[in-house]
Amino acid sequence: MRALPLALWHRGSDEELVGLAHAQSLLTHGHVYSQVCCGFYVLAARRWLEGKK
Repeated sequence: MRALPLALWHRGSDEELVGLAHAQSLLTHGHVYSQVCCGFYVLAARRWLEGKK
């Protein structure tokens, strides 16, 4: 998924990360449900990369 690289390189706040995930999802998946899923996905990936569950 295109959103995963955001979780890998973004070092800003969670709010900024989710905003970027929403923006990138608009290219092909503009529905609000898709945006929410992308936001959740990058936050979950960030937590996993930090070693948190």
